[in-house]
Amino acid sequence: MNLGTVLQNLQREPDPVTLLGEDIDLVTLARASAAAGARGERLSQYLQESVAAFLDHASEEEWAQLIGRLRDGDCGAGTCLNLMLKRRLRQEGGHACACG
Repeated sequence: MNLGTVLQNLQREPDPVTLLGEDIDLVTLARASAAAGARGERLSQYLQESVAAFLDHASEEEWAQLIGRLRDGDCGAGTCLNLMLKRRLRQEGGHACACG
């Protein structure tokens, strides 16, 4: 599944675990789930908002990191979504690791 398909599927509010697929990061997913719960949101909604926040507000460096990974074949769709979740958690003080 490519990133475009994943982003399109986000509009249907699918199971986030399915979206992340093989690239699932359980720690990030648990942190995102806790953050979503604290906001009274479903995890799928939190994921959608994380992607939107990345698309609207990511820095040039964050985009370069994402595009570089995609270009090098080092980043599946789930990994891209994990990066977007980690960015949002950092922005909200959730202390997500900045690593892959």
